[in-house]
Amino acid sequence: DGLPEVPLLCVVPVSLKSERERRELSNKVSAMTIRLPTHQDELEAIVRAVHRETADAKRVFQAVEDDLVPAWLELVPPRLTRAGTRLFSELHLADRVPAIANLIVSNMMGPPVPLYFGGARVEAVYPMGPVGEGMGLNLTVLSNMGRLDLGVLACRELVSDPWEIAEGFTRAVVELAAAAAARDASDAYTTSRRATGASAS
Repeated sequence: DGLPEVPLLCVVPVSLKSERERRELSNKVSAMTIRLPTHQDELEAIVRAVHRETADAKRVFQAVEDDLVPAWLELVPPRLTRAGTRLFSELHLADRVPAIANLIVSNMMGPPVPLYFGGARVEAVYPMGPVGEGMGLNLTVLSNMGRLDLGVLACRELVSDPWEIAEGFTRAVVELAAAAAARDASDAYTTSRRATGASAS
């Protein structure tokens, strides 16, 4: 019961790489900000709200000219970015300036083939995404041979028990699967009743 009565804001990284650049070991990333309906209780309402929010954010993001964001990003030298980040941290500006978001949520495509290390097959790959000033929680999902591995990284001053979030994530997936199965069963029953009624008439 520790959630606020207003939605949490999450930053979702978006890759700006072209098809050719995807073969290179480099990053070219921007981000979208999405409201999470953490103030709602009903599962279907939550899923619909997330779908609506992400669809709207994608439309806004795509409305920006494709070459505009990368062009601005390339104007900022890496040294200046690092110095600004360090200064922001040392001056404790995150304590005085409201954060642009509460957490980072990301998903990445992982290896489509089995990986081996020292002859042993890699069973899971847990990603570790960055946390930032004022954004003390990062949830990153990585696909791995037909499964999803979740990495939870948190600032201990802001999130006292990251395991609670990791275990809650698992419980939520089970609840969503059960709700989807119940809805499918209800839809199948309704379709069957309609078909029976139509054939009787």
